[in-house]
Amino acid sequence: MSGVRRKVEPISRLKIREVATLLRELVGNKDGYLDIVGVLEFTLPKFIKDFEYEFRTEQEMGSNLGLTIPDKNIIFLREDVYDGALGGDGHHRMTVAHEIGHLLLHKNIPSSFARIDPKESVPAYNCSEWQANCFGGELLVPHKGLTITDDPTSVSRKYGVTRKAAEIQLSKK
Repeated sequence: MSGVRRKVEPISRLKIREVATLLRELVGNKDGYLDIVGVLEFTLPKFIKDFEYEFRTEQEMGSNLGLTIPDKNIIFLREDVYDGALGGDGHHRMTVAHEIGHLLLHKNIPSSFARIDPKESVPAYNCSEWQANCFGGELLVPHKGLTITDDPTSVSRKYGVTRKAAEIQLSKK
């Protein structure tokens, strides 16, 4: 996650949820633990022409855990993020899902497009980072899989996300 916030066309959580649900349906996993690395390596190349993902060292990426260039259909991930996601680390799994969100939601947005001044107040639904975070949460913790008895600990374990991600998704059910 690069953290570079860009002002983008508004997308509601409901619409983002629909996109995440569609991707889960393509994978054949409507509400269980999602193999996010499998989505990256096998699903996206099947459905997105010329899709690529590449690993970069921490030295090359710096503080960026991932970087996506949607118009070129490419995702760059730091090697440690890929390894962490492969090993089930919730934070790194969310990073991969977040970058997939940029890929699917932010086509035709030039990389120089409308950076948001940190002092500027922009509605969350107009912010590229909020949209990608929302997508990551909806992809990894599907709304349909949540029950009335779920709590942050159970959701975190069931879906392989951080407690914070679980809390956010539970607050949006």
